[in-house]
Amino acid sequence: MRIFLSLYLVLLYSPFLYAQLLTVSPARPAPDDTIAIIFDASKGNQALKDYSGEVYLHAGLILGTADDPNGWRHVQGKWGTADPRTRLKRIGPNKFRFSFQPRAFFGLDSGQTIPSC
Repeated sequence: MRIFLSLYLVLLYSPFLYAQLLTVSPARPAPDDTIAIIFDASKGNQALKDYSGEVYLHAGLILGTADDPNGWRHVQGKWGTADPRTRLKRIGPNKFRFSFQPRAFFGLDSGQTIPSC
């Protein structure tokens, strides 16, 4: 499944990232599975290392439609807004968790599918 996530206040893509910032479970989730994402702020560029405030995500799906093969769809989270639906739960020092079911979280129709990675 191609789910591209970026964390509010953090740019996850950087040529200097040598550590895994996110872990996703299960590894190959289906649209109706519950997915858990763990963000480790002590890795990568460490922009949120030891940050004591709330952390939010901005997420969408790249569905590869014919009209826009690279366009995000069903985007959740509003940049610069503390959206409670996208708040990560602090689970330890520099670690945050977010759990969701793709179909419900992204508002997918019952017949809509998500391509596998």
